[in-house]
Amino acid sequence: MWDKSSLFKMGQAIALTGFRLNQAEPLAQILVGRVNNHQAVIPEILSGTGRQRFLT
Repeated sequence: MWDKSSLFKMGQAIALTGFRLNQAEPLAQILVGRVNNHQAVIPEILSGTGRQRFLT
């Protein structure tokens, strides 16, 4: 079903799974040198975004 008022195709669900801690390692590497304890920050980020990839 195509909604002409939107750029998105409506009515077709896709399954998205949340990040697991080990999958967030690339993000942890980006944080090295930017935060004091990057390994402690990652679980907080994942928790705050509900582990959703598109929000992290």
